[in-house]
Amino acid sequence: MKTIRAAPVLLVLFLALPAAFPQGAGKSDSEMRAKIAQRLAGDPVLQDDRLTVEVADGVATVSGTVDTLYESWKVRDDVVAVFGVVGYQPLLSLENAGIPDSVLTTAVGDALSRRLLDSPEVGSIVASVDAGVVTLSGTLRDSRKRFDARDAVARVSGVKRVVDQLLSPEAPDDEIQKAVAAILAGGTGKPVGGQITTQVDGGIVTLTGTVPLLSSSYQAEELAWGVNGVRGVESRLTVDPPSHGVKVTRP
Repeated sequence: MKTIRAAPVLLVLFLALPAAFPQGAGKSDSEMRAKIAQRLAGDPVLQDDRLTVEVADGVATVSGTVDTLYESWKVRDDVVAVFGVVGYQPLLSLENAGIPDSVLTTAVGDALSRRLLDSPEVGSIVASVDAGVVTLSGTLRDSRKRFDARDAVARVSGVKRVVDQLLSPEAPDDEIQKAVAAILAGGTGKPVGGQITTQVDGGIVTLTGTVPLLSSSYQAEELAWGVNGVRGVESRLTVDPPSHGVKVTRP
């Protein structure tokens, strides 16, 4: 049974996810802490994790131990989906850190084969391991497959971090800009909330503007990374929750 505690415990910081945010926005810190704890406790992926939640001025800090890097990503997803949270600082330690690179190399290769086997959207992916950090390189026919690759690697016990250096087919900046703007507006699914402006230079996408939820910022970055030709994404988005009484569509 997973336990969510109220007092902070300082552990190893192995994943930093900065975000731009105004202080003191949204719900009260105690309300947000309770909602985050509820979401974490109800997440089936995190059932055995030992986690502590604190919120100050809308910035959530989660401390504790997780089994895999993928679980740390799930913690982040649960936290940033809570209305009023404007920043996230993870202080998470990895349960199985220290597995030899040789063992991880085999496990990562097997995981990628199982997840991406015979996928026509994948060109060639090469994974290298150094001190538990996995670097993915190679080519993709469809840039959206990078997320399958990342998730497959992050689920491997002992992987500390995933570095994505995968390349997709090149495209002119103006085409990339149009594609990113269209997908953020809901061209292939649900639109990202907020006011977002996109600029592209040399395949690097810069996102500026405001979003109502911290999860919207991460959603915008991920959608941009899924466009062919994108070589990098720089987010300058600010989380600006609307005042109470204003209806917000949650992603």
